[in-house]
Amino acid sequence: MSKTFANILNDASKVKEVESNRDYKNSILPRLEKLAKLLPNVNELSDKDVKEHVDFVKTLIGTLIENPDQRLTTIEMKWCNELWKTYNNNWKEIDKFIKSDNIINAIKEYRNIHKCGLRDAKNAIENRKVKLLK
Repeated sequence: MSKTFANILNDASKVKEVESNRDYKNSILPRLEKLAKLLPNVNELSDKDVKEHVDFVKTLIGTLIENPDQRLTTIEMKWCNELWKTYNNNWKEIDKFIKSDNIINAIKEYRNIHKCGLRDAKNAIENRKVKLLK
C-alpha cells in the first residue's frame, strides 16, 4: 500500500487524524503565544526562574510548530495554567500603574513580583509601556 498524498486523503481515518492534529495545533498554539507575550523579555531580566518560564513556553511553541502531532502532557498544561495565572494577574496590576502614569509604583511592583534589579524592572516597564501605547 503506497503512502502517497492521494492514498492518505482517500483513507478517512488518516484525514481525520490530520485534521485533529491541525485543530489541536490551531487551538493550543495561539494560547501558548498569548502566554509568551505575557512573559517578560528574557534579555531584560536576570531572574533565573523567569528565564526558565520563558524557555519552557518557547520550547513548547517550537515543539508544536515542528511536530503538529505532538500533544502537551497534563503536567505541561498545568504548568502553563499556573504561569498564565501568575503573569496575567501580575501585568493587570502593573498595567494600572502604567496607565495612570505611575511608573515608579509599576517598577516597584514589578521588582516585588520578579525579584529583580532596578535596571531590569525599569527596562521591562518601559517596554510594557510601549506595548500598551500601541
